[in-house]
Amino acid sequence: MGERDCGPGSPHQTGGSRSGILKIYSNEKAAGHGIHIHHDAGFTDGGTTLRFRLPGLNKGESCIVGHVDRELKSVHAGHLCYAYLNPTNIMLRDSKTGIHDLKVQARRAEFLKRKEKLPPDLDAFLQTKQKVVSWKADNEWHELTLVFEGDEMRLSVDGKVLVTHRSELRPSHETVAELWSNQHPVDR
Repeated sequence: MGERDCGPGSPHQTGGSRSGILKIYSNEKAAGHGIHIHHDAGFTDGGTTLRFRLPGLNKGESCIVGHVDRELKSVHAGHLCYAYLNPTNIMLRDSKTGIHDLKVQARRAEFLKRKEKLPPDLDAFLQTKQKVVSWKADNEWHELTLVFEGDEMRLSVDGKVLVTHRSELRPSHETVAELWSNQHPVDR
């Protein structure tokens, strides 16, 4: 990974590996979003495995791992599915047919712009596009595997399946996107 003026305080992102651990930093306010690390995977069924520690450097931080299809034009930025690891729970979300589908996103934006609650039908629909389970972060290193197979997502931690979710996810071209809060240690 190339280096440039990307340290804390810079709007750019950086990553560096020391002792086999990738440490990444981003100035989220200047960049407008957290860190994105993309890796072309070239599969339609497959998965991502990495080791992580949560919380990493900051109390209350989260970790997000997901899959995108940059060629899919009906979905904002090709977002397909994501696993959100928080200190007290894990959520699997189908973004492709839910929150990032351009038609759903436009309808949702109307209400968000006016700072109104979503209508019950839209809220209920979006709830079917995600699944949340309890989980407790312990600041230890764990192995996470996010599998994307047909219409099913599965997330395992240390070989134990913690949550599965079925939805209309099938990608055509795939890239893995690993997204993180502003500072987070990753191994692999």
